[in-house]
Amino acid sequence: MIINYDLVLLFAFGLVLLAFMFLNKKNVHVEKILFPLIYMVLYRTKIGLILMDRIAKRFPRFVSVFSFLAVVVGFIGMAAILILLVNGTYAFLFKGAPPPVAPLFPGVRTTPGLPVLSFFHWIIAIFILATVHEFSHGLVSRLYNIRVKSSGFAVFSFLLPVIPAAFVEPDEEQLSKAKNKEQLGVLAAGSFSNLITSGVFFLIFLFILSPVVGSMTIAIKSKSVF
Repeated sequence: MIINYDLVLLFAFGLVLLAFMFLNKKNVHVEKILFPLIYMVLYRTKIGLILMDRIAKRFPRFVSVFSFLAVVVGFIGMAAILILLVNGTYAFLFKGAPPPVAPLFPGVRTTPGLPVLSFFHWIIAIFILATVHEFSHGLVSRLYNIRVKSSGFAVFSFLLPVIPAAFVEPDEEQLSKAKNKEQLGVLAAGSFSNLITSGVFFLIFLFILSPVVGSMTIAIKSKSVF
């Protein structure tokens, strides 16, 4: 019997999160979607709120340009994703292609030809993307003087809390009264920041990691020859 250690780590991770939430239940809020099957657990903190405010007030022009680009790229992205989903769904239904959308869990192959993520790669990627995503929401909120009531981490749960996430909580009343472009900027900031983050890591891999690994491989082969 082959043990999938990545799924074992995922299950253990869920148990640890469940215990943590129970021990800190005063700061925990549960969003019941299809409880107890599907639900979201929120742990409220004040982490990062001061930094959001400082950056927004110190670099308002930069954050304003970021917000504008986020909205523009967001609309373009929605159109592109809609086209990809329609084409992917058609290919899935009539051409035997893989499904266009699938959950990504460690140790599970979702798409043929792509490598399986380890638990540690999975958790590190989620931590980076979730942190950048939610910080960007809060940053643009503070640019437009929309109060951010709390920040924290969340866990999306299928019976057990297993998918970590993060969140910021802008004041909904102030957000609803903001101008349309300001509301769109707050909403689009997270996805746009993830797009930038993925691009930065791709460039790091392409121009730093890949050449370093390539040179190491050549050096090892040269030594083995001699």
